[in-house]
Amino acid sequence: MANGFIPSRGRMDLEDIGHEVFVELLSRSLFETTEKDEDGYIRKCKLHDAAYDLARSVMGAECMKAEAEEAPNFSPERIRHLSSSDVTSAAKALESLHKAQKMRSFLLISNYDENTSHYRRLLFPHYISEFRFLRVLDLRHTDIKILQIPMDNLKHLRYLDLSYSYIEALPESISSLQNLQTLKLRGCVLLRELPKNMKNMRSTKYNKSGNSTNAKEANLIAKQNLHSLEVSWWENNNVTMRGNDEKVLEGLEPHPNLKRLDISYYSRIKFPHWMMDSALMNLEKISLIMCKQCEILPPFGQLPFLKVLVIAHMNGVKCIGAGSSKAFPSLKELTLKGMANLEEWSGFEGREAFPSLRKLTIDGCPKLSTLPWLPSLEELVIRDSNGNVLRSVMNLTSLSSLCLDVFPETVTWCTC
Repeated sequence: MANGFIPSRGRMDLEDIGHEVFVELLSRSLFETTEKDEDGYIRKCKLHDAAYDLARSVMGAECMKAEAEEAPNFSPERIRHLSSSDVTSAAKALESLHKAQKMRSFLLISNYDENTSHYRRLLFPHYISEFRFLRVLDLRHTDIKILQIPMDNLKHLRYLDLSYSYIEALPESISSLQNLQTLKLRGCVLLRELPKNMKNMRSTKYNKSGNSTNAKEANLIAKQNLHSLEVSWWENNNVTMRGNDEKVLEGLEPHPNLKRLDISYYSRIKFPHWMMDSALMNLEKISLIMCKQCEILPPFGQLPFLKVLVIAHMNGVKCIGAGSSKAFPSLKELTLKGMANLEEWSGFEGREAFPSLRKLTIDGCPKLSTLPWLPSLEELVIRDSNGNVLRSVMNLTSLSSLCLDVFPETVTWCTC
């Protein structure tokens, strides 16, 4: 996406178009899945050997992989994309690439798991600014504390990943990167300060703001081009020491133009007012994961454009409310996973709800025994849940796919 390989399609987000392209290539066996997360989503994949050889042949000298104990043969003038998993080899390669003025991507590939504490010593920050056409810069799992790179030289940069680094502060000059689409700061536990002027950023991933003051200073509500927001606390953080979670999330109120919201490991009982008051009417995708203390869900049924909703591992939630006379009017996919105490659908009786829902996944919901009327449901997946929910299947007239897997109890039911 950052290198312009994904074509635009009307008002559709490039991220969504890119996902469609990936799924298409995966279905054609160009990619091989190597790792999935607990929800079945692909975390890592690789090209099949034949596809890899073809890609290398087509790209020729434009791509270079610098590794230890290898003597790369390359033409600096033709290099466009450089990757390495070894910082020493990467430093040597960059030092030799002064003539590679049109390099577009530099990826310092990490072999570490995201949640590990391994950091690599970054040896070459001053070289990077020489590549003025750089669009992708990946410095994950490095010991960098301050980004001492003249950002004015990187005006074409679209993707910057500093995840799981020692970064403590971002320079104010980063807000001058008008083409920057994605800034990833996942696992940056030492990050204490964000630039005050970030209005030119289109999509920023916030992982931990530290305190409510920093969160407010981010001034997300003024960023009308911000379309995606991810807020995540570390799972191993002591919940009793995180009494400011609610204030931090309150301070991160985004602009109403936001389309995607992902929150995980939030530790408070209730969500901030901007979620409970349905202030974000343009939301299309919402994911709430591991917010185990929360007891009441925001009135998502009132959101007119919401298409995908994922609620997982929220043991405090007992019911899902309609929240509107015509609840969830645009919702197409709903996933309920690991909801140990979810018991009922509240306020759906006699109301028009879920008119567009095509896929429903219920996984690990042992107390949920019924379904509301779902007139358009085509695909239903039920795993490790209450078998009585199957009694509702006979009312699903549009159902074309049913997947059942491991029920904790034996249930007798019949259709006549």
